Amino acid sequence: MFVTLNSADNTIEKKDVVPNPYCHEEKAKGIRVAEWLVAQKIDKVFVRESLQGKGPEHVLANAGVQVITFEDKNLDPVVGRIVAEHSGEGK
Repeated sequence: MFVTLNSADNTIEKKDVVPNPYCHEEKAKGIRVAEWLVAQKIDKVFVRESLQGKGPEHVLANAGVQVITFEDKNLDPVVGRIVAEHSGEGK
């Protein structure tokens, strides 16, 4: 899911569910999707499992993308926390 925040008023501008274009690849799909995400000009990635020490982590880190691990079952609470943090409520 891609979530676009409006930086002027810290509201959710758009939510898009986008399929992983590399899910059927046999090798290096994590690195390929990381490169694709970087090309989408994202600034944060939320993952359920740590990418520490893995190829995608290096691709994302080298591009300045922040990787955040979360435990929620769905992204709605995570998105809510992001909006609150950007509006100053989460501090």
